[in-house]
Amino acid sequence: MISEAISARLPVVAARPSSHSFTDQEQEYRNFLIENDWYRVLPIANLTPENFAAALSEINPIQENPLDILAMKLKERLPQLF
Repeated sequence: MISEAISARLPVVAARPSSHSFTDQEQEYRNFLIENDWYRVLPIANLTPENFAAALSEINPIQENPLDILAMKLKERLPQLF
């Protein structure tokens, strides 16, 4: 659902329990989303309106259509398809 919301160009703030972990691959993906300012995660135990608002203010939703970005990358890497 996170990927879908980000692709829909929505800001995404997730709340996580203290005893939770991801696979290495999933954590790498989540880090990619955070590094691009598309996503933030907050511990449920520390969730306050102020923390939520601060996390939300750090997010810059994707401006381009993700399908257009994918099409450009495919065209660059597989020009024979176009």
